[in-house]
Amino acid sequence: LMKDKALEEDTAENIIKKLDLVDVAMKKGGNNRLARQINRFELSLDAPNVNTMTQRRLEKLSATLKEIAEGLSK
Repeated sequence: LMKDKALEEDTAENIIKKLDLVDVAMKKGGNNRLARQINRFELSLDAPNVNTMTQRRLEKLSATLKEIAEGLSK
């Protein structure tokens, strides 16, 4: 997604940083704050430079992030 410029580098880095915290948080029973932070990521699903395949990949990433956030919620 970064290669296609569909995801900004700082957004990708923030997503990676938050996802790195998920395993520890899940082992501790969840983390509502981390869940909210992950849930707040805004992915431009309708950007004009996004082709159909990239849009599907963004949608899947968004859905995966929502599922992770749901799993983290206590």
